Amino acid sequence: MKTKSMLQVKNLTKEIGKKRIIDNISFEVPQGEIFGLLGPNGAGKTTMIRMIVGLMRVTGGEILIHDHSVTSQFEQAMKYVGAIVENPELYKFLSGYQNLVHYARMIPGVTKQRIDDVISLVKLEDRIDDPVKTYSLGMRQRLGVAQAILHQPSLLILDEPTNGLDPSGIRELRDYLRHLAEVEGTTIIISSHLLSEIELICDRVGVIHHGRLMEVKVMKELAPMEKGGSQVVQFQVDQPTKGREALIKLDWNTTVRELPEGFEIDLTKEQVAELNAHLVAVGVRIYEIRCQRSSLEDRFLELTRGE
Repeated sequence: MKTKSMLQVKNLTKEIGKKRIIDNISFEVPQGEIFGLLGPNGAGKTTMIRMIVGLMRVTGGEILIHDHSVTSQFEQAMKYVGAIVENPELYKFLSGYQNLVHYARMIPGVTKQRIDDVISLVKLEDRIDDPVKTYSLGMRQRLGVAQAILHQPSLLILDEPTNGLDPSGIRELRDYLRHLAEVEGTTIIISSHLLSEIELICDRVGVIHHGRLMEVKVMKELAPMEKGGSQVVQFQVDQPTKGREALIKLDWNTTVRELPEGFEIDLTKEQVAELNAHLVAVGVRIYEIRCQRSSLEDRFLELTRGE
């Protein structure tokens, strides 16, 4: 069960000079969850991540990783963490394999087999012995992910992890991160401004704008309607007037909105099926039924367009 909080951020604040970069942000991420930090460039995502991993001093508030304070118990907190902040830092004159061996020496317990496993996971077998300076941006990104997961961290933090990856590489990374979360119980924080990627992989998402946490949203709430929940549904039919009259007779106490080739109404999943059968029974032909689900993009724009 995803109950234990792997990461707790409490009233986190960061000020540089007279400017407040992070403004009193609080949230928790339980074990095994993939949590997205979504916001436009300059919103404060990377600044917050740098504070979480101890690369930037906190002005106010507290960060706990596995109940250890990043400020006062830095070494204990960081042993649970793997991270890529902005771009992976690699030795370009060394091969990919030599980079991984070098980082493995810093962490007790990383075996040759573990190095080989992460190389396979990030699909770099064919180029792992080549100098990193010959790698594409996407290959360097994959090597950075391999570096971050060498010690099997409980908390994996990735800042814009899909930068430079082609569609195939993005899909492979997404599948692997989901495997880490669901099978190994790894907690994953992903920072991105790409709504499509956040929407596909995350369990929850926090929207950051001007250094403030505007909202934390469960992704399932943006998914197509579940049993019992209502949603806007559009019907395209051959006889719009007859269709609306048939709907009114069902007495569902909901507003029917006229469309040029049909009508629109708020319905539950069960009511969609019932109305479909009823229209067919009265001789109305149905050409299309479309659920107008809200998207992460819709909600993101609602939160960030206004002040």
